[in-house]
Formats: sequence, structure tokens, C-alpha cells
Amino acid sequence: MKKEQEELPDELNPDYVFSLTHSSLLIDMAKGRIDPVAMAKQELAGRGIDDKRQ
Repeated sequence: MKKEQEELPDELNPDYVFSLTHSSLLIDMAKGRIDPVAMAKQELAGRGIDDKRQ
């Protein structure tokens, strides 16, 4: 773990991004059945922003 990440609050620390994700979903991501990048982009779009924060 990088020192900068150790100083981040948990909700901003990427080491914890999947800590509450069910194992079956993680397995599907690992096998390529679920695209976490596409899901993140979809969530951002739902919040009215893109991956460039616009």
C-alpha cells in the first residue's frame, strides 16, 4: 500500500473500493462477466459528470 493511500479516509482509499462487494460479484468481475469500468462510467453519468469531471 502506498503511503499516500494510508493517509486517505476510507471512502477515498482505493484499497477499500471492493470491501463491501459480495464475492459473487467480484468473481464475475474477475472472469470478465461484469465490466467495473463501464459500471463506474454509468454511475458517473447518473451523477451528471463524465470521467473527466465535466
